[in-house]
Amino acid sequence: MGSQLTLPPAADLPALIDLGIKAAAQFEALLAEEREILETRDSAALAELATRKQLALSELESLEARRCALLRSAAVANDADGMQTQLQRAEDRERWQHYLDLAGRCQQANMTNGAIIRLRHQQISDALAILSGARSETYGPAGNSRTATSRSLAKA
Repeated sequence: MGSQLTLPPAADLPALIDLGIKAAAQFEALLAEEREILETRDSAALAELATRKQLALSELESLEARRCALLRSAAVANDADGMQTQLQRAEDRERWQHYLDLAGRCQQANMTNGAIIRLRHQQISDALAILSGARSETYGPAGNSRTATSRSLAKA
């Protein structure tokens, strides 16, 4: 993943889309790998993957910036209509839709992985609060929320 993709000439938007599909597919694979690592809780592997993930994101951002520049140079809007005017062949429009679908799956996988990370962080914070005797939210007999202090397990 570490190598930068060679960008096509300015007039070759379909080739740029193909590069975007390749980069997005690689990013999707990294997100799947991240999900597996989150399941195993391997922090060293997660840290290593974060570097590869950042490189992949940089590559996608570079390709997107190039695509936007191509649209600007053609004096069309950077929106669905602008892309449709630049993609004359049906197979190019299908490839663009494939890229958009892939990007949507990447976004969803990234959001899911982020939610898992936030949940794990909260679980660790809660466990540390219990161990340190910090204040924690508890529920009273009537089901209402109340703040309680507990003795630190280290002092017990």
